[in-house]
Formats: sequence, structure tokens, C-alpha cells
Amino acid sequence: GVITIGSLKNLRNLPGKLLVFMNADRDRYPARQNDERYNLIHLDKPRPGDNNREHEDLGALLDLISHAGEALWIYYNSHRDNQTQPPASPIQELLQYLDEQRERARQHLRDNGQADAAQNLPRDYHREHPADPFQPDEYETHPAPLWTKIRATLEQNAPPPSQNEPLSLWDTQRSCEARERGWGEGLNPNEQTKPASSLGDGGGVRPQTALPDSHTPYLETLANMPPSLRGGENGGGVRPQTSSPNSQPLYIHPERSGVCITQPFLPLQVPPALAADAAPQAPENLTLAQLVRDLQKPASAYARAHHIANTAAETLPESREPLALYGLNNWQADQHIITALEQNHPNPAAHIARLPAYPGGISGQIQLEQRLATYRARQQTLLTQANLTTWPAHREQALPFAEHASLTALLPADSATWPRLSASRAKPKHHARYWLEHLAWNATGARGTTLIHYADDTLLRLAPLPAAEALRQLRQWLAVREYLQQTLWLAPLELMQPYLEALDSDKATDKQTALIRAWIDDDREKHDSGDLWRHLWRGNEDALAATIAAALTTHAPLLQPLLTHSETSDAV
Repeated sequence: GVITIGSLKNLRNLPGKLLVFMNADRDRYPARQNDERYNLIHLDKPRPGDNNREHEDLGALLDLISHAGEALWIYYNSHRDNQTQPPASPIQELLQYLDEQRERARQHLRDNGQADAAQNLPRDYHREHPADPFQPDEYETHPAPLWTKIRATLEQNAPPPSQNEPLSLWDTQRSCEARERGWGEGLNPNEQTKPASSLGDGGGVRPQTALPDSHTPYLETLANMPPSLRGGENGGGVRPQTSSPNSQPLYIHPERSGVCITQPFLPLQVPPALAADAAPQAPENLTLAQLVRDLQKPASAYARAHHIANTAAETLPESREPLALYGLNNWQADQHIITALEQNHPNPAAHIARLPAYPGGISGQIQLEQRLATYRARQQTLLTQANLTTWPAHREQALPFAEHASLTALLPADSATWPRLSASRAKPKHHARYWLEHLAWNATGARGTTLIHYADDTLLRLAPLPAAEALRQLRQWLAVREYLQQTLWLAPLELMQPYLEALDSDKATDKQTALIRAWIDDDREKHDSGDLWRHLWRGNEDALAATIAAALTTHAPLLQPLLTHSETSDAV
């Protein structure tokens, strides 16, 4: 079967064998119709036929009842702050209707002389479950016979404890946490904790606490664990996993008993320097956007190749339409303007107004017009610098860098200059991205100049290169991409240019060390997710700075041609 989860509005017309309606509380259902959000003297008053959230939710309940194939389950919170809470008004009406039908059935049984059956007629359509998931529930289904047999088999085949067997992760964490909390130095983590009365007067040992044996299967351990340990009934207790979400894997040093050490998640390696004619060993068909993405975010590329999920980096979409744009949303809206201008769109304002980029209403309209006027002025300045009157046309081109492998990119056609507008400020990480795109363009034989106008009115000029030289450098970066998918790449692009520039300054070593330390400590310096970086290098913190310095010393020269062929000035 298939389980589909969605909002009430989106699933109202979807039939199903079993439909489940969650959170039918009186303060959450049906949704209330909001007033006008902007309230600009009722600029657009409601009219008949407008969308009404309350009416939609009420209609969705009728659709759920009619589309349920076998059953419809409706859940609501019946208690809050020890006070009884009734369900939503439509659910109360439904319960009242069902109670009336039940009373009619009981009366029918009485009329037919079945008074006992009428007295015991159950009210199965309305059940109350305990709020605590660890309290017994009379409506809970029992385990299937097959699952019961599997649990019994796991329990029988569990290996007995061995004195020479290394401590498991759970045992080690218990031992380390016990020492940190003062649970006694001589406590054996493989033994169950004894009551405080049997251990003398003291210690920090909790009374009536019995930790499960480490060799018992996890599911059996959780099922047989007392409620006080599982977090139910009287509350509190130990969980069968690390208590802190940011805790690290631990192990006990074999020569230093009782010392808890963080176990490295990955071994850190510095790959050897790439040869001048380096190329990927297993070439594949790529797009230029994929190459730039993986080189700018090596941690994400490594995690993607090894199926490591980075859920911490996922951001939930906005639940309400914003009144103003800030930060990343502003940058994304500017990207829509730049794309429309570079594509020579005849009416950029009307095109962008249809996109979910700016807030609705007059405020979003004004903001769009202001930003569009700003970028039109930058566009005119940039085209004047490039001696062009309009943006050059782009064509999708394929660069064959190996047999049966190519790099596909959307590049200018029939133009000696590639003007670029950027919604970002001039930073090394953006320079590297435009340099890679410049290499791909010159590898086609264009021998063109790229002009980038940044948001802080900085103009970056990239000089033309011969096609053979551009293709050679591009193959090197393709080899880097292949390597960073196999081993964590610790020479990020955003550090390469500052690291090279510090070589020619006084106290170069101190500046490079400070640069690396700032990158490690401050997520704003990273182009990739800081949480993902820390997850991958955890356990190597002591040698991390030295490893990054060695990697930059070896591989930062890959970006030396950018310093040679670039020139920065103020846009006039």
C-alpha cells in the first residue's frame, strides 16, 4: 500500500482505503478567514467568489467522509493543561449525529425485546487514548505472531557478554557519562546499576535505576525497559541513545582505561598535487552548473556521493507571504531580475510580477520597480564598458573533454565580451565561480573577455585565454571534482585566493593561520553548510587546521591563473 501525507486542502479529493484527519482541535479547525493583510484603506474589498479558508475546510471534511473507502479516523487533543477540551465544532456535530443514531439503534433493540443488547451497545466510534504513549492502551493492537517470533529468536541468539569484548558505543557513553556525573569510579558499565542503599551512603548513583544489558537487542531492550527509563509515567529516565543531539561517538583508549576520546568520523587526507595534464579517471557527462556546484560545496558533494543526508540544512518554506524581503530572499529576487535582463526580455516587470519573488500588493510592486531601475542602471554601465548595446545571445554548447564525455553549458555565441551582472558582493568565492565559467567559455575557442559587475559596484575583468590552456585547466578542475567525491576535500575554493594573496604579504604564515582559523570558527566564511562540515570532520579537530593548511599549500596554486588574468576596479 501507499501512505500519502499532505494538507487538508490538497488531499480533500483524493480517495483512500483509510483516511486520517489530525489536529481537529477547536482552535485549529476550521481555519479562520484572515482580514486584509495590508489594509491599505480596503484597496481591494472581498467580493463574492473569493477564496474563503473556513468554507474550504468545512467542505474538505465532507469530502473526507465521502471519499473514505473503509474508515475515517479523526484525532483531536481532548485535554490541555489538565482541562478538558472539546473537538472542533463540526466534529462535535458529527459526534452528536452519531450519538443520535446510536440511541435510535438502542431504542430499536428495546422495542424488539433485546434490552440487554441495547444496554451493552458499544460506542466504538469515539475512543479516548492516554496522553502518555507508555501507559497501557486498551485499543492498542498486539504484535503480529511473526514479529513475536522474530523478537524471541533475537533474544535467544544474542551473544553472551565477554570479558575481552570491546565496549559498545552505548556502554562507553554510559561509562563516560557516569564518570562525568560522579557515579563512582569503580562502576562496571556492563553491570546493572545497583540501588543507592547497596552502594553505601553516597555516590551519585540514581536509586531504582536498572540499565539494560548492552548485548540485548535494541527493540527487546526498549520493550522490556521500565517506564521510568523510557521517559513515561513518573517521568525522566535514560534513553537508549546519546542524551545530547550534538554529542560525538566515543571510545575508551586501550592503554588509558577510563579515558573517553572522540572517535574520528572520517580519516583526513591531503591528496597529492595534480599534474599539469591531470584529467578525471572516470569521466562523465556533466553540466557546467553541476561542476561549479560541487567545487563550491565539496562537503555537500561528498555527502551526496556517500548518501549522507544533511537534514539540518533544509529550510522550511515560508508559511505566510512576506511583507518585505531580507537576506537570501532579496538575493533570489534580484536573480530573477538579472535573468530577465540577460535574456533581453521585452517586459521584465510584467514577467517578474507573475513569479513568487516579491510580496503581493502595492508594496511589492514599488520594490520591484525600484530594484529593476537599479539593475537597469548597472546594466547600462556594464554594456558601455563592454562596448555593447544589448546582451549577447546564448547558446547551449558541449565541450568534449574526454571520449564519450562532455561538459554542457549555456555560453555566449558570436561575442568577444561576456557581460555579467551579479547580485552578490565581490568575494573570492564568487570570483572562483565566474573563473570556472570563463574557462568553459574560452575552451570553446571564443578567446573572450568576461566583465562582472558586482552589487557593490566592483568591476572584475577576466582576460581571454587560448582554448587549449582553458581546456587543460578545466580538466584539472574536473579531476578535483572526481577526487572530492571520494575523499573529503579540505582546500575550499573560498580560501584559495586569500591564501595565495597572503603569500606576498608580511607575516604570511600568521595571516594564513588566522584565515584558516576564522574559516573553521565562523560559518559565514563557509560557502557550504557549517553543520555538514563539522559532521564530516568531527573527531579530527586537533589536526584540522594543519590539514587544511597542507591542502591549501598543495592545491591553492590551481587558482593562481585567476590572479594572473583578473583585474579589479570600480564600476564607473
